[in-house]
Amino acid sequence: IAKHSDEAERAAAECRAELQRIGLWNGELAALPQLPLPLHQAVHRFEQKYNEINEKYKALDKDRRHDAEELKAHQAEISRITILRELPSERDLTRIRGQRDEGWQLIRRQWLEGEDVTQESRAFDQERSLPVAYEGLVQQADLLADRLRNEADRVASAANLRSQIETLELALAGYDRLEHELISQKEALASEWAALWKPVSLTPLSPKEMSEWLTAMDRLRFRVNELRITQEDLAREERLRV
Repeated sequence: IAKHSDEAERAAAECRAELQRIGLWNGELAALPQLPLPLHQAVHRFEQKYNEINEKYKALDKDRRHDAEELKAHQAEISRITILRELPSERDLTRIRGQRDEGWQLIRRQWLEGEDVTQESRAFDQERSLPVAYEGLVQQADLLADRLRNEADRVASAANLRSQIETLELALAGYDRLEHELISQKEALASEWAALWKPVSLTPLSPKEMSEWLTAMDRLRFRVNELRITQEDLAREERLRV
């Protein structure tokens, strides 16, 4: 009995040392068999969820870097196209024609309908008279239309680049929104992960690390159970001897 008792003491010391080596949980060795540890399947599910979020992060980062480089290249190209002379655009022509038509309506009301449009004329152009301002806008619209025809290729290239730049800028803004969503998902998952370990009263590491920790604790629990059985047998033998 004495020999077996010494062996049991050594086994208990080894279990205590192993518990200290494993770490994270600071309870008594005797409480280990009843410790409400999470199942391996639950830990594995969390590991999968974290991996999914991390993979989405990697894909997002890859796509964002790619589109950022594309945007930079397109911006450089449009600068090269327009560096010698600012290119006209259909939007510019539409704006000038709109101003021209507004001027024509004022002239028509003044000349053909005899209305007093003095105040509106001043608001239309503070420096020039209404006829002069209107004539200038007609010439400007015609010149702009001629330039659009003459520089059609450059204008088309610039328009295409502007469209791609706008699309890329929208995509980059979308990546920011997606990143915020992933951050929220990760924070929610972290709260659930911490709650899983609350009955054990410990702060968990990553699911991968806790899976290894759980395996080590399961092995130790098996040894502690064997030790408990041995100690109970020794106690029973001791009582019989008495």
